[in-house]
Amino acid sequence: MAIKTFTTGEVLTAADTNTYLANSGLVYISTTTIGSGVTSATVSNCFSSTYDDYRVIIKNLNSSASDAIAVQIGTISGASYLGNWNYILFNSTTPTYNAQSATTNAIVSLTDSSGPYTSSICDITNPNLALFKFITGMYQGRGYSGSYSAQVHSATAQTSLKLLSLAGTITGGTITVYGYRKA
Repeated sequence: MAIKTFTTGEVLTAADTNTYLANSGLVYISTTTIGSGVTSATVSNCFSSTYDDYRVIIKNLNSSASDAIAVQIGTISGASYLGNWNYILFNSTTPTYNAQSATTNAIVSLTDSSGPYTSSICDITNPNLALFKFITGMYQGRGYSGSYSAQVHSATAQTSLKLLSLAGTITGGTITVYGYRKA
């Protein structure tokens, strides 16, 4: 949609307002509450042809083990994921930086059985398109905060998202999905 420029004295109509409200920002799709003592949580039918890109907010997970939380797009698993993640330890007097790589999942957060809840903000590009996918975001957990990115080498359109605990179980928290409106 072309951007309309208003001039001094021009009337902003209800139609103009409604058009701009309908064509901007993020659109809420769904929220999934994670159960108690589960190893994974699936958000079904969250990706469609309506949007090309999505924002996923993962909040307030608690874990039974100190490890990592990963995301899988639909049924894509294994060597399709080429990712990097890094973290900075902020719970000490000297921040510590570390970088890691993952080849079977997109790591989106670290967890700690004795630590604070973990959260992550994740952008996913092309999950429902017949193109490679891209995942990028930021997280905090286990006293760390950091960033991550992953390429998903699969050109198969997917409709769901799966959150996985790589060790132990997760309890509580939510996964909220938004679609980015197309221009």
